[in-house]
Amino acid sequence: MLEGLIDRRLEQDLHRRAPVDEVMRMTEIYRRCHEGWSAKHFDAWYRRDGGSRSDTWVKSRLQEAGRVPKAKAREAHRKWRERSPWPGLMIHQDGRSHEWVVG
Repeated sequence: MLEGLIDRRLEQDLHRRAPVDEVMRMTEIYRRCHEGWSAKHFDAWYRRDGGSRSDTWVKSRLQEAGRVPKAKAREAHRKWRERSPWPGLMIHQDGRSHEWVVG
């Protein structure tokens, strides 16, 4: 009865997954000859040398191996402004005639 609940997709190998020896060879070449290069510069060399993987794949594998540092998170595009601490400070922007602040 529980056989139907098992997800068989987890047991299958991905057909596009890179072989482990290809990943190990690439990270070893980077470690031996190109240490300190950015992932983008190394990818350009890797493609000229016959590599067929994408630049994102190369960068991800080098980051997983700890060879290339991950980029720092960027700041928010629009930072939230704190509300004004004084009551009635921005009332001049409201055109209504209602008396929001007494007096």
